[in-house]
Amino acid sequence: MLILPLQGSWEMHIFALHQVDNQHPCLAEDTFLFHQIAHLQTQLCEKKWLFSLYFANKRRYVAHFPIFQQKNSLFSPFQAPFGGAIFEPTLQVEILYLFLENIENYCTQILEAKRIYIKLYPQCYAPTQSSLLTHYLLKKGYSLDTTELNYHFDIQANGNFDQKLHHSEKRKLAQCYKQHFEFRLAKTEWLEQAYRIIYQNRERKQKPISLSLEQLQNLFVQFPHHFLLACLLDCDKAFTVVSTAVLVKINSKIIYYFMPADNFDYQRFSPSILLLRYIYDWAKEQHFRILDLGISTENGKENFGLMRFKQNLGAEVSLKLTWYKSW
Repeated sequence: MLILPLQGSWEMHIFALHQVDNQHPCLAEDTFLFHQIAHLQTQLCEKKWLFSLYFANKRRYVAHFPIFQQKNSLFSPFQAPFGGAIFEPTLQVEILYLFLENIENYCTQILEAKRIYIKLYPQCYAPTQSSLLTHYLLKKGYSLDTTELNYHFDIQANGNFDQKLHHSEKRKLAQCYKQHFEFRLAKTEWLEQAYRIIYQNRERKQKPISLSLEQLQNLFVQFPHHFLLACLLDCDKAFTVVSTAVLVKINSKIIYYFMPADNFDYQRFSPSILLLRYIYDWAKEQHFRILDLGISTENGKENFGLMRFKQNLGAEVSLKLTWYKSW
């Protein structure tokens, strides 16, 4: 670990991630999954760093920024849905900006970086922090590389799932209720069958799949408290998977709806709506605040059909931004 004094009792600690233990105390217990040491270490890159802001008076860390290096290019994240800086919302803005400025100085002067790409979390996750980061990055000459539209439910503010549902989706939901479909949450019991449906769904839509079955299985093993499989099963057909999605616990307040897919034989029922209703109710019982439905754009290009579907569900939109800078 390298310690660099910043101002008064503030210090910047720089960790080489391959030397940091999974149980290292530098990160708060409720840190986003993709900022936790164990997940950062799964991102395969030749060099990986964790920049942390330490307040010596209180003996605690209040901000972190993971950065991955390949030759003279930097990335945050390298292989994850998002990276960038995370910090306590009460952190003084001048200290935050000082921390970020010193990271940039270290990257250019010591790491000899020529460019950096930073993909931030959806703004709905932490609106205050997102606003401060956006202001800082614009002020420091960063450019937008990609702008994605991300949809979510604010579960605690929305009330019941049906409350904002469009009448066309209500009809589809009523049709599903007539079937003998059952909701299940599992670890890996139906994972292979579910993955086949996900794979076939992506293949029909000519969309790439981001994870192999083996990679997905490994995530369930490595992060058993963060990955769940949500399934809608047909009780009349030997519990065939009708609709499925992977649920990723980002932290205690945010759950991510990932890789959703419907069994082609059941598409006429639009079963994903019923599956989402069950997931929504479960997430509300578990006191999650945000149910993240993911982006409805791909490299900034709009998928208007998917956007309309999420709007009809009553989901809200926020930005998910990727920033770029060259030196």
